[in-house]
Amino acid sequence: MNNAKSILLLIGGIISIIAAIGIIVTGLVTIVLASPAFASFLEEAIESGSITTDIPDLDALRLFLTIIGTSIMFMAVLPVACAIISFVAKNKDSKGLYVACIVFGFLSGGYLSLIGGVIGVLDTSNG
Repeated sequence: MNNAKSILLLIGGIISIIAAIGIIVTGLVTIVLASPAFASFLEEAIESGSITTDIPDLDALRLFLTIIGTSIMFMAVLPVACAIISFVAKNKDSKGLYVACIVFGFLSGGYLSLIGGVIGVLDTSNG
């Protein structure tokens, strides 16, 4: 059980890091798209019909994209926390860390960390 728990926590932590990088890149692309350098690109895309929006003002659209990009980047906090807790729990045999793996694995979608946390809690409860 110990090997399965360690492997699940390790793979779950790596997947969480990859997910966090993907979330951060998505947020950065959205924020860069809202920058003044891409204002003409947005305007042309709206006029040609490539982008359909109910927001009539270009500045309001850029503000909206900035807010969305920032919100997306804040979503990367949960996978990063899940990865850190998974790596720490892999090395230390603590029931509290395994419970934290379960919580952050559920919140961030890192289900391998969640399963590793469940196995860790069962392992520490039995032995």
